[in-house]
Amino acid sequence: MAANEPLEISLKNVLDYFIVQNNEYRFVTKDFGIVSSFMRMTSELFFIHQPYKLKEGRIVYAVSGQVTLSINLIQYTAKKGDLLLLAPNSIIEIHEFTTDFEMRMMAIQNDFIQFLNKDEVLEYYIGRRENLFLPLSEKDYEMTERYFFL
Repeated sequence: MAANEPLEISLKNVLDYFIVQNNEYRFVTKDFGIVSSFMRMTSELFFIHQPYKLKEGRIVYAVSGQVTLSINLIQYTAKKGDLLLLAPNSIIEIHEFTTDFEMRMMAIQNDFIQFLNKDEVLEYYIGRRENLFLPLSEKDYEMTERYFFL
C-alpha cells in the first residue's frame, strides 16, 4: 500500500469559510486560529490515515475520549487532559479516535509569536522545533479549559 503524501495545513489555507460546516466553533485569521470544538466544526479537510504538515505551531488539548496519532512518525495516544505542543512543520497523522473524542486547538503563525511575551517553555519547544506531550492534572485541565473560553 502506497503512503499518502502529507497535505500542508496552514492558517492561510484554512481561512476559507466553506471548508467547515459549523464556523461558530472556530476563529481564524492569517496570524492566529482557535478551534473550540474540533468535532462539531465538521471539517471537509481532515481524514484518518492522511498525513498533514502543520505550517504553524499548535497547542492542542484533549477534552474527552481518546485519539491515536503519529507526530513526526512517533505514535501517541492522547486522552482527556493531555496537552500537546506541536512545533511548526510537524507531520501529524490520526490513526483512530473514539466516538466521544473532542479536542480544542490554537494555531499561531510563527512571526506572530515574536510579538508575544513568550513563555520560556513555549519558546523552547516551538522555537526549537520540538514537540511536547503533557498529561495535565485535573486542576491544570480546568484552567486550560477556562483559557479557551475567555
